[in-house]
Amino acid sequence: MPKQAAPECELCRARGSCFFSDLKAPEFQEFRDARISNVYKKRQVIFYEGHKPHGVYLVCSGRVKIYKSDHKGHQLTTRIAGNGEILGYRALLASESYSATAEALEESCRAYIDETRFKSFLVKHQTLAVRMLALLARDVRQAEDKARDMAMKSSRERLAELLQMLVASHGKAEKNGATVKLPYTRLDLAELAGLAQETVIRLLTEFEEQKVITMDGRNLTVLDRHKLEKVAGALT
Repeated sequence: MPKQAAPECELCRARGSCFFSDLKAPEFQEFRDARISNVYKKRQVIFYEGHKPHGVYLVCSGRVKIYKSDHKGHQLTTRIAGNGEILGYRALLASESYSATAEALEESCRAYIDETRFKSFLVKHQTLAVRMLALLARDVRQAEDKARDMAMKSSRERLAELLQMLVASHGKAEKNGATVKLPYTRLDLAELAGLAQETVIRLLTEFEEQKVITMDGRNLTVLDRHKLEKVAGALT
């Protein structure tokens, strides 16, 4: 992977959500001096499931897909990480192998901090230690929610709920609906929802026939947010 000069934190749009953003000026400079910045091309793997971690990665720009796979090559996307998010910390803190693979969805930049420096930051700076505990607690909740949805929600409900989340994070609200340019392919949607790609394509067609949405490539229009919420099980 090509090494490049680290991005200017003062100009970074993700500065407010960065894991290290709460550090004061002298300590923040220590973080900047410790990081190693690299550019990853689209679909380039940052780390592999089963490999041992030696540090953590910070997403400076772009999106990263975190996924698990089986011996048949099937993938389940557990989350999409964006600007300011930190990767690989659970395996590092537990002294375990990575439980998933991280892959760049687009050309982007990652900052790397080795294990010794990262653990030193957590010991020296209470704000970072507290923030790390909050991240770990969030991870547990999300894993519980994912397990519940996989066990108790139908395919229709899971896909509708995912579309709701994408509209909320990337969409533009309109009178009774919303529009959004989906940042993911049909395969990405399938992996995020834990469904087969063929199932996602079939359900999207059904949603269109039922006048819940319309699709034009990756351009999604929600015709009736109330109907989408009902399909997702948010309304009865």
